[in-house]
Amino acid sequence: MSARCLASLATAVTALTGCGNALSPEECYRARPVISVSSGTTPEFTWSPKCPIAALEVSNAWYVYAVDDRNNGITAPVRYNAVPVGARQGCPCPPVPLQVGTQYLVTLSRWERLSDGGSALLHWADASFAP
Repeated sequence: MSARCLASLATAVTALTGCGNALSPEECYRARPVISVSSGTTPEFTWSPKCPIAALEVSNAWYVYAVDDRNNGITAPVRYNAVPVGARQGCPCPPVPLQVGTQYLVTLSRWERLSDGGSALLHWADASFAP
């Protein structure tokens, strides 16, 4: 295998596993993130690849917890009912306590550059969980 092929393969593996240097905004945009949620009523949310996000929201029929940052400044992990450094608490304030056995949805969003030069807050990933 040529050195060029090996370099391309290493780059692809790094992007898929989230290892090595941080991904570029373009790589984060194309990534298919996986969200992990720890157990309990104050779970910790992590995601891979570890691209920074602009918003994390937890909902069932209504929002129960939300944090946001206007600059994709939120990094994993995020603990339920906590506000990451540089982020702000969304509504409701304070967050609603999670109920054991109830199904919730965690949603991650990122600010992305658009082809016209503008930007938009876009859905990046979501996962359901029950404490």
